[in-house]
Amino acid sequence: MRNNKSKVILSILFAVILCAGVLFPNITLAADTRPSYVALGDSIPAGYGLSTTADAYPALVGKEINYLVSNLAESGDTTSDLISKLKTATYKNKLSKASLVTISIGGNDLMGSLDNILTLLYGEAAVVDGIYAKSLANLRTICSLVLSSVPSNCIILFENIYNPYESMGSIGKTIGDRIQRQNQQIKTVCDERKGITFVDVTSMNGNPDNFNAGKGSTMMEIIDCHPTKAGHRVLADLIKAGFYNAGGKNYVQPETTTTAKIETTSVYTTEPPVYTSHYETVEVSTSIVQTYEVTSVTATETTELTTEITTTEAVTETDETTTTEEITTTNHVETSTEGAVSTTHEATTEEPVYISTEHHTDETTAASETEVTASESVENTTENETTTLKETEKTDEKGKVKVWVVIVCLVGGAAVLVGAYFLMYNIFKYILMKRKD
Repeated sequence: MRNNKSKVILSILFAVILCAGVLFPNITLAADTRPSYVALGDSIPAGYGLSTTADAYPALVGKEINYLVSNLAESGDTTSDLISKLKTATYKNKLSKASLVTISIGGNDLMGSLDNILTLLYGEAAVVDGIYAKSLANLRTICSLVLSSVPSNCIILFENIYNPYESMGSIGKTIGDRIQRQNQQIKTVCDERKGITFVDVTSMNGNPDNFNAGKGSTMMEIIDCHPTKAGHRVLADLIKAGFYNAGGKNYVQPETTTTAKIETTSVYTTEPPVYTSHYETVEVSTSIVQTYEVTSVTATETTELTTEITTTEAVTETDETTTTEEITTTNHVETSTEGAVSTTHEATTEEPVYISTEHHTDETTAASETEVTASESVENTTENETTTLKETEKTDEKGKVKVWVVIVCLVGGAAVLVGAYFLMYNIFKYILMKRKD
């Protein structure tokens, strides 16, 4: 039963991923723009003995200065091991993008094992001198390889070695003397090369809370030289101090701004502004006189004004005739005008109607005369209705196309999900049958 549930869950997950890739192929994750911090070294920066590497000092430093951390440190590495790795493409690629590099190496050359510690304490002088000489040469090579791989503005911090046994009496003091000799070699190498900053971490010595050494019941637990969570906190603070002293600054995410380009288009026509009028009709036997009174005229840029003027003409004859004219005018104008207009319209019942308009303002006077016949008004009205009908039909067609596109996408997505489910189900079924066989 559990196997069947697992099959269903895995099949659904696979189908969702497959469907997302098909329907949304252009989805990308935003790139991390933070500067890169590369940590090199042995088990100390690697966070050996901690419950999570998030408590190791590289993670603490990276979080607090807002850098992207690449922790390349590995437990047990000696200076010879690090040299080999610095020559690989992986390490070169990481270093080529680094803004900060920390190096913590050389401790395992002296105290990498119990045998090393015993040799360091009780070995012949020539053997001990040989260990130091090899380590010094390797330290110089490491500095050269890192400098040749990083950008010119990269900050490089080289840490020396703390003494985890200082609180353990005379043996701790003897080991401390051996460590001090190695620390002097690290400082010499840093002084020889411009661009590498020496960081002294020995201020954490003498505090048992900073180290695992001396705790536990077995020999390996007693001589464990690695820092505790509290010790990594101290190391992080010392590394940050060195970073700031070298000119480093916390990275602040830049604010993003969006610029929108707005284009405006002014439309000008030769048609006059539209006037809203009140009129009275006087009925006579031979002609019609119409008087228009205009209270105000306002025309504003990019404002679309639509006015319908309906004129009713009544003629007293043997057969009464009623003529209705609709004039629809759309104007795009730039200036604002206020004035008064008076219009006189005289026409006989058998002749075309002529409209004479006078427009008076404070600054200019414009006169225009337009000839309009009843047949032309009817033709214009018919053309407007035909255009409106075509636009409505086009809108309906576009709406139908959008609906069909949505339906096709939904049906296609559902088909992909169902197909992926059965595919994964059969695959897992086949695998299970093979296992049973």
